[in-house]
Amino acid sequence: MKTTPTPATSVSLVIVESPTKVATIQKILGPSYVVASTKGHFADIPERRDAVDTANGFAVQYRLTEKGAVVIKELRGLLAGAGELVLATDADREGEMIAQLLVDFLEPTVPVRRVRFTAITKEAVEEAMANPSQVDADLVAAARTRRVLDHLYGFQVSPELWSTVRTGLSAGRVQSPALRMVVERERERMEFVKARFFSVELTTSTEPTFEAVLRTLNGTEVATSRDFDEFGEIPRDMHAFDEIEAGHLVMRLEGAVVTVSGIDKRDYRRRAPLPYVTSTLLQDAGNRLGIGTKAAQAALNALFAAGHITYPRTDSPHMAPRAVAAARATAIELFGEASVPEKARFFRAKNRNAQEAHEALRPTVMSRRAVKTSGANAARIYDLIWRRTVASQMLDATGTTTTVSLTAMASGRHETCVFAVAGTVIEVPGFRAVTGDEADVASLPPLEVGDVVPVAAFGCTEHVTRPPARYTEASLIKVLEEKGIGRPSTYSSIMSSLRERYVWSKRGDRALIPTVTAFAVDQVMQTCFEALTASGFTSAMEDRLSDVADGTIGYADVLGAFWLHGDGTWPALSRLIEEGRGLFDPRTRPVASFGIHPQRGEEVVLRAGKAFKSRRGAWLPRPYLACGTRNIGIPDNTEMDTLTKQHVFAMFMQDRDPRVLGEHRGKEVEIAFGMYGAFVRWGGEIVRMPRGLDVLAATMEEICGHIDAAG
Repeated sequence: MKTTPTPATSVSLVIVESPTKVATIQKILGPSYVVASTKGHFADIPERRDAVDTANGFAVQYRLTEKGAVVIKELRGLLAGAGELVLATDADREGEMIAQLLVDFLEPTVPVRRVRFTAITKEAVEEAMANPSQVDADLVAAARTRRVLDHLYGFQVSPELWSTVRTGLSAGRVQSPALRMVVERERERMEFVKARFFSVELTTSTEPTFEAVLRTLNGTEVATSRDFDEFGEIPRDMHAFDEIEAGHLVMRLEGAVVTVSGIDKRDYRRRAPLPYVTSTLLQDAGNRLGIGTKAAQAALNALFAAGHITYPRTDSPHMAPRAVAAARATAIELFGEASVPEKARFFRAKNRNAQEAHEALRPTVMSRRAVKTSGANAARIYDLIWRRTVASQMLDATGTTTTVSLTAMASGRHETCVFAVAGTVIEVPGFRAVTGDEADVASLPPLEVGDVVPVAAFGCTEHVTRPPARYTEASLIKVLEEKGIGRPSTYSSIMSSLRERYVWSKRGDRALIPTVTAFAVDQVMQTCFEALTASGFTSAMEDRLSDVADGTIGYADVLGAFWLHGDGTWPALSRLIEEGRGLFDPRTRPVASFGIHPQRGEEVVLRAGKAFKSRRGAWLPRPYLACGTRNIGIPDNTEMDTLTKQHVFAMFMQDRDPRVLGEHRGKEVEIAFGMYGAFVRWGGEIVRMPRGLDVLAATMEEICGHIDAAG
């Protein structure tokens, strides 16, 4: 914070949210202004179940946080020596509410102006200062409605999780639907039936060489991975090869003459991409750069604070005309006049709830090809943004895709085998010149129908169908956006909430794996509050919030429908809670059941929330397997598909004596059993294994590797 100015200076106090912006804005505005920061949120609804007065118009009383009390005290001191208060909080609904809360808590007696910086540059700051306005009451109402909705949802629904799973868990209006998607995808993977099949292919000795795959055998289509369903079945009018069939066909094809039997040419066009919005940037940061949502959002905030990019929380691809012109000029400078279309491209959001007042994510200065920042993430993300902005104004990539059919006759049975291969020739690279994206391009040698194609070898390859891929942060954000769940400002917090409570990732893998507790929580939510986890509810609520922001519906109207009477899209939360209480009995609804144990004669089930006493005396909640009166704790991040019936039954075998696996470096390696389940002893000493490792399923080689790593 700056020191309090003397009254004689008659300075204007400018308040922003992030402290990282202060120095840059202060330098732009000069000594007639004092720039200070709220350091983010400084006030909130008290964390109590009764903090919202549902009987009296949903009245709430915001309270200063511990940090906020210090911030407001400092801001009051600065305001005492100022002749004007300028509210320059972020240009979104949350920023508008923070601006109003500043007025509420500072109680200024000097003139108040509201300005919105779309970028932290001299031009943008001066333009905003020259065009002040007032705090938008409708945007404030929309932000407060959202906050109260989330408070009611969390504080009214979460107690059901405490009574059925364990204390400390939470439900959320956006978090719960996101969790549902992650858990449902894992269930799909668990139920998926893998299919093993073989493909037959030929490799040519042309220049360049290429590989063609068998597509039909005597007119019957040959199945590929995409033709198998989740049960491992294919349509009856298709054929799948097993290893023996494929091998015999390869032998019968040896020496066969391969000729070009068909050529199909089609126009290829890949459209230039839209400029980035927050969701698409976060997706590419994860997919292309391997940067997680939280780190990517932090990099965006740093780039914005340094004046390098426009406002980083946006859902609109719109760019200002001068920015469009600058992007076109950059493309022309780098790649020539022919690299851009005759008319400039202007974009608008398709989503009705998009805030068109915000521009797309773009550089503030197009001639700034790269930036020097603290941290590699920010520099790499800036490069993505710069390239995408230029690419959005360039020509589509066009060319020709050629599909070639090759026919060969197999000996013995006189089978007609048709192979196929496709290649693309890019004639106009367009935006590819700046993105360098060549992933879907493959070239073929010149071929004509009737040509004999020299073959280097025939062969076959084994394939195993794969279950649907787990969500990553990037792919989950993509689906959330498609379903209208969440906002640019909430994607990072959604991912953080999930990671803190319900999902994890293997080292080196970005896949979101739901924990055992995640399955239990989703089970309770689907039983008691299914309507509130449906994507339709959350997207409909976003529509209502946009109506509040537009001034067409009031704060109390939306909350009344949500809490008291419903609105046809969803039932009233108060009634749902009353009806849902007691619907889920954890004693009769375990997370999973594995059937009757063959030796013990009792059902083996998986439950979440059992408290186990640690060696330090603390009671720790953790999932456990139960068989009669016997419980075995398991790690919360145990992958559900590893809990096979055979494996689980083995954990409850009556013989629980230590089992010797072998010898390592002159000492016995054995598996012993305790109240926490199986553990490893080496030479009589307990060896700490990595968290989540199933020692009963691990190989001797894996266990010895961990012994060596532990020293």
